[in-house]
Amino acid sequence: MAARIYNWSPDPAMRSFSEVELSGKPALRPRYKFLTFLSAVQALKIDILPITWQGACQIAVGGTSIINESLVNVQASLVFKCFKEVEKLQKSEDSLFQTIISEIGVLGQRPIRGHPNIVQLQGICWDISTDDKVWPALVFEKSQYGDLSSFLATPIGRELDISARLQLCMNIGNAILDMHSKNIIHGDIKPENVLIFKADNGLYYARVADFGYSSLYADENDTMRLPISRPWNAPGHIRLNRAWKPSQAKRLDIFSFGMLCIWILFERYFSGTSCLPQEQSAWATEYFLDSGTPRHAREILTDLKNADKLLLIANQFIAAELSLNDKRKSALEEFLRSSLIIDGEDQQDASIQRLFDELALPQLTKCANAIDLDEIDHSFWHLNFMVEASISHLYLCDFRVRSHIISCLERDLQTDSASLPSESIANIALQVAICYVIGFGIPRDEDMSLKILRRRGLDNTHLNEAVTRCISGECGKTQGSLIKVLFEQGHLEFIEYGTYYIDQKNVALAEERLVQEARDLGHVFGEENDIALVLRWYIFLLYRAQGRWKEAEELGTQLLNTRNKTLGMEHPVTVVIKMNLAAIYSNQGRWKEAEELMVLGIETTKRAVGAEHPTTLAIESNLVLTYSQQGRWEKAKELEIDIMDKWKRLRGEDHPSTLTSMANLATVYRAQGQWGDAEKLELQVKAISTRVLGQNHPDTLISIANLASTYANQGKWLEAEELNTQMLNTSKSVLGAEHPHTLTIMVNLASVYRNQGQWKQAEDLFNEGLEARKRAIGEKHPDTLLTMNKLAMTYWNQGRWKEAENLFIVVSKEQKQKLGNEHPDTMDSIAGLATTYLSQGKLEVAETLEVEFLEIRKKVLGEEHPSTLRSIANLASIYQKMGDWEKAESYQKDELQTCSRVQGPEHPETIASMANLASTYSYQGKLREAEEIGAKAFEISKRVLGGQHQTTLSCMANLAATYVEQKRWEEAEVLQIEELRLCELVAGSDHPGTLASMGNLAMTYKMQGRLKEAETLDIKVLEGRKRILGKEHPETLAGLINLVDTYKQQGRLEEAEKLVKLWL
Repeated sequence: MAARIYNWSPDPAMRSFSEVELSGKPALRPRYKFLTFLSAVQALKIDILPITWQGACQIAVGGTSIINESLVNVQASLVFKCFKEVEKLQKSEDSLFQTIISEIGVLGQRPIRGHPNIVQLQGICWDISTDDKVWPALVFEKSQYGDLSSFLATPIGRELDISARLQLCMNIGNAILDMHSKNIIHGDIKPENVLIFKADNGLYYARVADFGYSSLYADENDTMRLPISRPWNAPGHIRLNRAWKPSQAKRLDIFSFGMLCIWILFERYFSGTSCLPQEQSAWATEYFLDSGTPRHAREILTDLKNADKLLLIANQFIAAELSLNDKRKSALEEFLRSSLIIDGEDQQDASIQRLFDELALPQLTKCANAIDLDEIDHSFWHLNFMVEASISHLYLCDFRVRSHIISCLERDLQTDSASLPSESIANIALQVAICYVIGFGIPRDEDMSLKILRRRGLDNTHLNEAVTRCISGECGKTQGSLIKVLFEQGHLEFIEYGTYYIDQKNVALAEERLVQEARDLGHVFGEENDIALVLRWYIFLLYRAQGRWKEAEELGTQLLNTRNKTLGMEHPVTVVIKMNLAAIYSNQGRWKEAEELMVLGIETTKRAVGAEHPTTLAIESNLVLTYSQQGRWEKAKELEIDIMDKWKRLRGEDHPSTLTSMANLATVYRAQGQWGDAEKLELQVKAISTRVLGQNHPDTLISIANLASTYANQGKWLEAEELNTQMLNTSKSVLGAEHPHTLTIMVNLASVYRNQGQWKQAEDLFNEGLEARKRAIGEKHPDTLLTMNKLAMTYWNQGRWKEAENLFIVVSKEQKQKLGNEHPDTMDSIAGLATTYLSQGKLEVAETLEVEFLEIRKKVLGEEHPSTLRSIANLASIYQKMGDWEKAESYQKDELQTCSRVQGPEHPETIASMANLASTYSYQGKLREAEEIGAKAFEISKRVLGGQHQTTLSCMANLAATYVEQKRWEEAEVLQIEELRLCELVAGSDHPGTLASMGNLAMTYKMQGRLKEAETLDIKVLEGRKRILGKEHPETLAGLINLVDTYKQQGRLEEAEKLVKLWL
């Protein structure tokens, strides 16, 4: 697993893991495997963390591992170090686990933990392969400045003066001295294995990293094999299989350190950013330049080392350094002379200490745990793994970890019986018995547990004691300082197992195992046992992720009642359950109930942790969403602005939580029709997210998808299509073709196609997204049903009303059963079905449906909710079709009045309401009123939404229609020509809306007797609709009728009849 953390290996073939041969101590040479690793983790008290690296961003590849980054905050990211897939396939388990055990064997030691100049291991988590094979991953805090090689190439690094560079050298030397004093050989000192951090006082400091090739030896008789990393390896270190004594290995470390110091101090010469001093220009130019071009630093160092010129060049650089006094120059020369000598008995460690003393630079405080040698723990190599020692942490992991543990234990019990001491076999048997008696990773079987014990001559005493110890731990307790702080401050959360198992595509098996485990633990320890309740919580998350709201609500309510009783109403765990239960209410459209729970949760968390704690802000963000779903936009906007300001103070403007809040605020702006404000904010989010997280990070993809939605809302279809297409390709590549983000982008792009009239492309993409969602989350998941709803609307757009009707019926039936009649998704599907009935002329059926669900919307959402107002507008449209103008006008007036009061007189929904009322006036012959309100709608829309917005174009067409009714042909023609030009510009000449505009203009020409001009346009309309919509589409048939009428008005009856016959 060991590897350089941030750079590719220049010569991977020359790298190998270190190996210690313990002279005279064969019992200390273990077999390296998964359980050996876990026993070392337990012995060294390394945290098993309830977090996951899946979804983290890969930042580097090394010899046997890959490094993935997950951002916690801008100053503190987590780095996950995992085995490479190719290494899992090609290398033995023994070889892989030796490297990772070597690393934790060093970094887990008390003298190393907390050392200011050694990278800190925060804990371990799990990397689970697609075949369910479980591998460990190491978790570190990431340096915000990268490794030393990258850092010194940055403008900040280049500007460091000689004192700051000496400080970095001292940091590295400090780590090496302390490691050597604790019998630890690093074995791979080089720039890529040194990370750079910034202290509170503004100084940069170094930490040595990557201990996969390190060695922890017992005494001076041990030998070890070390890796080779050119050019930093000592001259004599050229054979991988050579065995080194500890004293020799120390010299190799010191040589690499000395060479590294030369490069750090005088990097400007090696990088070519400064000319060589005059003393070197004569003889050293050939090493630094190749035909006048600067050579790579590695090549220069290699050649200087091979020519035995390193010390010469270093001494001349030191002599030319004006900022160094004679005392420091002398100390550096002495140190480098000593460090670059491999043979002989020079006390190189002592030379580092003398350098420190002479330089007298301030150092970071040494680790309080850097204590006597006898504090080094060698026993971790051969201690036994015990389930009960880590049981609470292991139950917070993926269920496959537990299954893998019992599998390994049973395999060892069967295969290692003859090779292991009797006490080790007895312990394995006891651990297997524990697993069977409590149901750890395997269904509970008390009889099997007793059989295993009897076979090894054991009784129930040890088993009962171990089972008792199983319930003494505290779930989720961590020791690592950074991780603990991150959890306490709300920066880090446990795995969200619902979406996690969906992403892993094993929801059904996960549910089956978790239900079994919860039942088994409840039987052994009682239903209110903490671990059993945690498992039931994971089941709740699974239900929620699958959209099984009723089951989730039932289980969540049980958990809430239990935690209220056992922990109290204000305990953080109780509050978390309460907030998730509120989310379930919200998912069911029960927003008032959700709001009440959230308000209580906010009050509780404010008392417990304060108004600006991340948990408080997270609950407030959910409350914003609840306000938005109720159409209470101003309330939502006010709260989200407050949340955003708090995130900025708490974590800074560039933090993902701040960006999420900005995105949420943009969503509120978008819902209010304030698309300019939304676009401005989303562009900021996209720019910051790209810079901080990278262009392929899931959060960046979401920010771009949000921006595309805003473009679509503004009618900027081409921009929306371009962004969504780009994001879809990226998301497929980065996240996978069936990742939820990918499918959301796919459905968004299909919606853009639909709005552009590209219905075949839309249909194909909706079908692709639908089939993928069926596979990923099931046919009856709410998101799957929403995709079916959008597909049905696409059928409707194409005039395929029977197909639309059938699909709407299927969707609404499933939603009624799963979500209930009062859920917003159900009501939207019924609205789509009513619209389809209306298009088919089934006016009474459409009216009955719309009236029924209008009353439901009023009851559930309120009379002023945007969805209720849209339902009123739909009902008015039905009355228009029925010719019941008075009812249509009455409903539209009420809707307009409410829209204007609730959403504002210039909201897009209000403008649409004005346009609809103007249309009804026109149908009634109330042309003056129609013109007045139509002109007002057009003026507001043009000013607020822009002249090219779809709503503006619709208002323009309606006003032109009113002029036609008034026989004001010239004014109508001017508007229609301009509208047609804009439609062609915005949507293209083949868009159904553009063809409709062309048909309107043709009709105006016809009414003026300009039949040839009308004919030209009618032919274009008919051909366009035939090509785009199909021969049988109602709009195509309407175009045919118009052209036939134009022929007839010209007396061309035969042509009219021939056209009809050919068509039919």
